[in-house]
Amino acid sequence: MNQRYVVAFIVILIAIVLAFVLFLPGPKKTPGPDVASSSATPAPTAAIPQRPAPAAEVAPQLDETDPFEVIEPQQPEPNPTEITQAGPTPTLTAEQAQRKLDELISQFAKAVESRNEAEINRIIQELVALGDISTEILGQYVIKHPDADVREYAAQALAQIGSVAAIGELLTAIHQETDMLIKENLRKTLRTVTNPAAISIAVEGLIQQDIVWWHEDAKFLLLSLEKYGSADALLEYYQNTPDLSADASERIRDALSSLQHESSIALLIDVLTASGSDSDLRAAAAGGLASIGTPNAVETLLSQTTATSDADLRNRYLASISGITNKDCVDTLHNTLSSSAPDDVRVAAANALSMSQNEPSVQKLWDLYEKDPSEEVRQAIAATLERIGSKQH
Repeated sequence: MNQRYVVAFIVILIAIVLAFVLFLPGPKKTPGPDVASSSATPAPTAAIPQRPAPAAEVAPQLDETDPFEVIEPQQPEPNPTEITQAGPTPTLTAEQAQRKLDELISQFAKAVESRNEAEINRIIQELVALGDISTEILGQYVIKHPDADVREYAAQALAQIGSVAAIGELLTAIHQETDMLIKENLRKTLRTVTNPAAISIAVEGLIQQDIVWWHEDAKFLLLSLEKYGSADALLEYYQNTPDLSADASERIRDALSSLQHESSIALLIDVLTASGSDSDLRAAAAGGLASIGTPNAVETLLSQTTATSDADLRNRYLASISGITNKDCVDTLHNTLSSSAPDDVRVAAANALSMSQNEPSVQKLWDLYEKDPSEEVRQAIAATLERIGSKQH
């Protein structure tokens, strides 16, 4: 009896073990050689598909930034006062230029009042760089500002701009000024203009009929701008302007006869030697060559004087030769004096040599005085020696 119970119990126990073995899953497997070491962190079974890791776990995100937001590249905001160089001249939009002008003008009077020369110069140079956009407000400063120093610096800025508009503002200020000392200072500032753009308005100033002082300053400007072609502008106006008044014609010829830069020599020689030139214009060209006074200019004048048969024109040429003051042509004049040139030409050369005071030149004159067969020439040499002596004592 007891044996039967024991067998039944063993059978039941075996059935339970078999059921446990058959219906429970097998042991978990982990790939790789380190299976034993990974038992503490079991991996999911192959039968269960793995969910992909969220984007936040595979890509670091910036703080407080939506990871799906499309971020456009940031463009720097334009600086309204930025100057972009394009060659030597700053290039600004109209709006930028106006803002720059407003900024500079707001600083201008303060810099002058503080006597900060470096700051004043910086502001003036930047105003000049802006060009004509600065001229109107600067003109108002010259006319109306209560501080005389501010007015003076504003005038300097206009002169440095030197455009037609800038000179127009200066002319208006000079015309309206009642203080003669200030007016004279403004005229001196006007004469410092070096912008070739001023040539056209200077020619107009030379020939206008109403303002005498502007005749004088316009001529000064044209002579100072000679290397930029003011002589060509004068000649073109003279030859191509119909009904040019006698006074205007005379002023143009006077300016041509006062030229001083070597760049004008070729133009004057063309006028002097052209058969179509009127005698007044040719005389003006002779005066210009004498005023320049370089050896090649004087040699051309001497040869043209010798060659001309027009008595009146010849006398005008001779007067120009007598007025030569450039010491670079002393040797040319000495050579003419000792040559076989006509007596009147040699007399003119002797007269011009009175501007030479060095000892070798004086000694040559004494030698020529003793040897020259012409009484007229000897008298001219004696007069020249006397003038040189009076200058030395």
